[in-house]
Amino acid sequence: MKRPMVWGVGLLFLCFLIRITFFNKQVQKEQYCLDALFDREAFCNAIGTIEQIEQKKNSVFIYLKDVSIQLPSQLDQGICSIGHVIMTSNTLTSSSYNHGNQIRIQGKLKKLLPAQNPGQFDERSYYREQNIFYKIEEQNSFCISNTKNSLKVTLFSFKQHMKKIYRKYLNPKDSGVVTAMLLGDRSALDSEIKELYQQNGIGHILAISGLHISILSMALYRLFQKLCLPRPIPFCLIVFFLFLYGIMTGFSVSTSRAIIMMCMFLLAKEIGRSYDTITALALSAMIILIQKPYAVFSVGFLLSYGAVLGVVLIIPVCKGIVLGSHHEQDHYYRKRLRKEREQESSWKIKEERHFGAVSKKIPRFLCCKEAFFAHLKKKCLHMFGSLLLASISISMMTTPLLLWFFYELPTYSILINLLVLPAVSFLVILSALGGLAGILSFPFTKGIFSLIHCILAGYDTLCRVTRKLPFSLLTPGQPPLETIVFYYVILFFMIFLIRKILYEQEHFPFWKRNIFVMVCMFLMILLFSYRKKAAFSCTMLDVGQGNGILIQTAKKTILVDGGSSDVTEVGKYRLLPCLKYYGITCIDAMIMTHADTDHISGQLELIEMMQKGQLTITTYLLPQPEQSLQDSNYKKIVAEAKKAGITLQYLHKKEQLTIGDLSLYCVHPEKNFCADSANAYSTTLSLQWKKYSILLTGDLEKNGEEAVLEELQKNPSLPARYDFLQVPHHGSKNAGSEVFLQKVLPKVSLISCGYQNRYGHPHAELLERLKKIDSHIYTTPASGAISIKEEPKSLLNRKKDDSLKIETFCKYT
Repeated sequence: MKRPMVWGVGLLFLCFLIRITFFNKQVQKEQYCLDALFDREAFCNAIGTIEQIEQKKNSVFIYLKDVSIQLPSQLDQGICSIGHVIMTSNTLTSSSYNHGNQIRIQGKLKKLLPAQNPGQFDERSYYREQNIFYKIEEQNSFCISNTKNSLKVTLFSFKQHMKKIYRKYLNPKDSGVVTAMLLGDRSALDSEIKELYQQNGIGHILAISGLHISILSMALYRLFQKLCLPRPIPFCLIVFFLFLYGIMTGFSVSTSRAIIMMCMFLLAKEIGRSYDTITALALSAMIILIQKPYAVFSVGFLLSYGAVLGVVLIIPVCKGIVLGSHHEQDHYYRKRLRKEREQESSWKIKEERHFGAVSKKIPRFLCCKEAFFAHLKKKCLHMFGSLLLASISISMMTTPLLLWFFYELPTYSILINLLVLPAVSFLVILSALGGLAGILSFPFTKGIFSLIHCILAGYDTLCRVTRKLPFSLLTPGQPPLETIVFYYVILFFMIFLIRKILYEQEHFPFWKRNIFVMVCMFLMILLFSYRKKAAFSCTMLDVGQGNGILIQTAKKTILVDGGSSDVTEVGKYRLLPCLKYYGITCIDAMIMTHADTDHISGQLELIEMMQKGQLTITTYLLPQPEQSLQDSNYKKIVAEAKKAGITLQYLHKKEQLTIGDLSLYCVHPEKNFCADSANAYSTTLSLQWKKYSILLTGDLEKNGEEAVLEELQKNPSLPARYDFLQVPHHGSKNAGSEVFLQKVLPKVSLISCGYQNRYGHPHAELLERLKKIDSHIYTTPASGAISIKEEPKSLLNRKKDDSLKIETFCKYT
């Protein structure tokens, strides 16, 4: 049998289909039964066995297997088995328990939630890859069985000891990078360094992947060769080392793929068979997917396998573009070999003339200056060419994936990787040697870590300089799925076509080569430029207990509020990802309704990001109440906006902002308005888009609501009734009086508030008032982000359709 592994892969694929079809259905059935018992969280008692322990910055994540839970009696009388669960704790440490211990936990059982906003991290999808659907927030726990997994405990202790060595000899930033790169532990990784590496396209060196595994494996292989160990001892030792290394670092998808493929490579070398990359790739994918079926949708799986496919499929095509068909390449290599032999002959004459008989043990190029520099030039060009082709090939294959998951792309990543990757081998080997030398207290340990610091300092400088270059980071947003499918269909068709030409024809015409380059350029332009954008959209973001409304037209972007009192770093984790998702790098107008923290905390973060060059804010619009109401929050955000160079404008009653068909009319407040509270002076905006109207009210209440009601009754230019209302003050009991609602008469009411917030928003009495006027109610706790949008005309249907539609981003049940 020529390729027996192909049959093995086919068998594994059959097993994968069986698992997906039968076993996974049973898992989902159990999950749905449990989901029906509670909304999002419930207090429970649970028993589980510790499989993995992860130390985070401010907490500990403990992965439990074979978990059985007992929910409160009003929900379920029996005990339910739910497989794998994450336990989070702010009081425990990584040494509180050992791997293999069985523990009893009391705490809140929570469902892992999907992303609530466009661009937000999807917790449910991320952990679903590991067959985890729930987490427990620990309130009390204790060990009920001291059984330990000795192997995992030993490896975990070794890992912790290595981390201490790195912290001892390196500064916090460098030790965080080395720990992430070599040990797969990102708990100490500096967030600024992580962001800097990702924005320059070298974030992949922080993940344990094929590059790291191959460096460590080949270093060990050559060491065993030097020691002249008999076969198959080197092979067995390296496989054993890779297995232990995978356990210690957590066997992520990229690590698992790299280890399986390296074992296949070493096995082929050991038994004298040729190594087939595609077969090894397919085998590793099937092994991973049998264990983790949902991994096929994860970013780690797609990027890891996409990068290898790019190298395998596109590099031969790139060589064909440069050198021609295989026949022409053979001719080129024969000609180059003949030239090298002629050079060697001339160098040999020069050696004998100047040095006489030269020992055969000394390489010839070391005995002749001309030969030495020619050899060095050849090696450098070969390495440069290989890295360049690999970078281009990987970029062509993974660019759509990067845009789909991260919405932005570093422009100079190919060039940066050419400078960074050659030093990665030294960095990985030096980090491993430094850790071992630190454990054994060798005298040259500080010297090793000094070299590591120099390499990382060079990376840091390179990234910071590149980040300041123009257009260093493109943010086109998430491309439509159909665009990505079209991209890959055309790309694979062109690869198939050119590979066929390379193998079957003696000559590859230059004009045909140019066609491939032009098609690739067209695909890239399509990927970056075409984005399905609504003609108009008004999105109430789910920011927890707070408010944030993003208004977009074809040309302008407006952000009204943006803050939260229960979500930390709401600007970083909810507002900025949403802006990137839509490809927004400039906010034309940012509006503050009033200066409460739950309305401006995220805006403050965005202003700080502008100072770092991450986005641009053109104008900041805010109300100007009487001096006594301009508290510390108000003064702080005004000072930060001025410091960032943002144009400040005060928005007063009867002022109007017009952008095409969009009109924003300020209903309230007037200048130096004397309000009963900060909420009462909330900027209230009447938004008009063609024939539709939306009233945005902030936290309007008390005499502010009376002033708005008076303006609505007196001003004939304002709508008699509104299609959409942003319900004031997150749906509090006293917001939206009956008189106010009878005047506005919204067809649809939108409420932004936090899930199970301590204020009881939205209040039952307010909901009853909205039902009386027959208004349809949407809330962010139930629906996530809520968008009111007008879809653009499609290519197939050019009929004018300017009706507004409501879309909810997610449903929690």
